[in-house]
Amino acid sequence: MPTRTYWLISVPQLAPSLERARVSRLELPAFRVGTLDALMALSDGAAKDDAAVSQLCHRIGKQFREIEDDGMEDEGGAEGLAVAEELLMRFRWNDAKYAANSSTPLSNIVQGIVRDAEQLERDLTARANAYANAKQELATVRRHGEGGLLTRSLADWVPAAQVLNTEHLLSLYVVVPRYATADFLNSYESLSAAAVVPRSATLITEDKEWALFSVVVLRRGAAEFRRAARERRYQVREYQHSNSNDNGAADGAPDARGRYEQLAQEVTQRGGQLRQWCRVAYTEATEALLHLKVVRLFVESVLRYGLPVTFEAACIQPEEKQEARVRQALRHRYRHLAFGYREEEEDGGGGSANALAAALGLQRRAAPATAITNAVGGTATDGIDGDGDDEPYVSFSLQLGVTVGR
Repeated sequence: MPTRTYWLISVPQLAPSLERARVSRLELPAFRVGTLDALMALSDGAAKDDAAVSQLCHRIGKQFREIEDDGMEDEGGAEGLAVAEELLMRFRWNDAKYAANSSTPLSNIVQGIVRDAEQLERDLTARANAYANAKQELATVRRHGEGGLLTRSLADWVPAAQVLNTEHLLSLYVVVPRYATADFLNSYESLSAAAVVPRSATLITEDKEWALFSVVVLRRGAAEFRRAARERRYQVREYQHSNSNDNGAADGAPDARGRYEQLAQEVTQRGGQLRQWCRVAYTEATEALLHLKVVRLFVESVLRYGLPVTFEAACIQPEEKQEARVRQALRHRYRHLAFGYREEEEDGGGGSANALAAALGLQRRAAPATAITNAVGGTATDGIDGDGDDEPYVSFSLQLGVTVGR
């Protein structure tokens, strides 16, 4: 799924349009400003929460790709992981989830967002572990089914007529190197003279390296025969034929073929369910991230521009391969917001905002320009957006896989 770049910005006065970009005004809720100390603390704490939620989006995307690599499908078919573009360009604060008003501390809102993200994280871990465990068990059964005479289910070779399991007699199955078959036939009766039924050895099957024999022993002497066989480096295997089906049971376990089919069906089911869950969870995690970024945008804007809250916010989507030009145009348009800009050199509209910030003692605080990459196939990292310089306005960036027209 192709990724697209989006910027959430705030400025004292938003320009109505921007070349090579789509601009959508962002309506902020009536957040409670709180104290300066609370805003400063929230600015630092929310940045860590932002990174954690971004990492969650990355984990969901990575899990989705792993399921795709396994060839799993769900109701969404071959469509990749994405969120609706209108979730960003027509963002509306979800009051049902995160009540935002003048009486709710911003820290409580952030805690609610983080709590939802943590629940998604727990669900992802539980579902991913269940899917991985089912795959691992299936691989183990497949390995036993595809192995040689030492590991593969004896049900594939031993007919019911070759199985003896009575109160006093027991069939044991001995895997012998092919080069030692003659020696085994000449010596097996002496391995436990009081336990082995004479002339009971029967060749069942053989491959390039091993031969499988059945031997009838007295049940009370079976342990002695096993010990003596191991000393000769023969591998003794037990097998109990199941009366409930025609396939038998390997080493006392349920039918190997049936178990393999059952596990294969379980893996397919869990993989499809996890893939479908990732679609829903990715949208929910992205929505949580957007709400968290809106809170951060508000906090950083108050710290940057001061009070009263008169700044305007927008979501900007630059055209493909035009990010650098659009970013440069924004820097030029809002250059008067940069700290140290001299208003007498050129008329601008940011003097009052800078004066308010200075009055709050925040004249040294630069606008954050944090870039969070949440694209499927991308990474989740914190860094300076653009060319590495602080922007003269508050800006947060996202790169997301999106679908248009949903």
